[in-house]
Amino acid sequence: MRRIELVENGIYMVLEITDGNEVKLLHFSSLPFCENTIRSREEKRAFRLVEIGLSGLDRPEERHGIKYTVTAPGYRMKYVEHKDERNSLGRILSVVTADEATQVYVTCYFQFYEGISMARCWSKVENRGKESQGLEYISSFNLNGIEKEGILPRDSKMEVWVAHNSWQRELQWKGYTLPQLGLSSPAR
Repeated sequence: MRRIELVENGIYMVLEITDGNEVKLLHFSSLPFCENTIRSREEKRAFRLVEIGLSGLDRPEERHGIKYTVTAPGYRMKYVEHKDERNSLGRILSVVTADEATQVYVTCYFQFYEGISMARCWSKVENRGKESQGLEYISSFNLNGIEKEGILPRDSKMEVWVAHNSWQRELQWKGYTLPQLGLSSPAR
């Protein structure tokens, strides 16, 4: 196992390359990484860098309908390389992963901007195989375990903002706690 850790303009980012060559996004926050916020090895397994869905691929780890988690071949993407560089905007990190069976490569980009605590993230998909592939889904940023971040309890620090619309009252934003939306805290 090895890690890629960076701090850029107040953003702390930690990637882990496992012994199985999987890339895990363990941390992306304005707070430093604290290892014990990840509760278990099983929880860490879900912290994939990228989710990608190709047409016709089986998802043996996920049987709960159409979701954008445990995607195929997302769950079997392996680390190829990474580059940590600077461009005219600031620091840019690119991480390349690949699926051996389909020869589909995904490059995840994290563009940090000079002097501002912000990042722009996107993914580029390349089919280097001989067969055509139907791309159904690609994540531009995939952060699992977001409730582990911060210092307050989950239900005190997280809100979902919804734009309500009515006749001549478009985009009336209202914030809701997770329990207000029926998403109660998991038992510990």
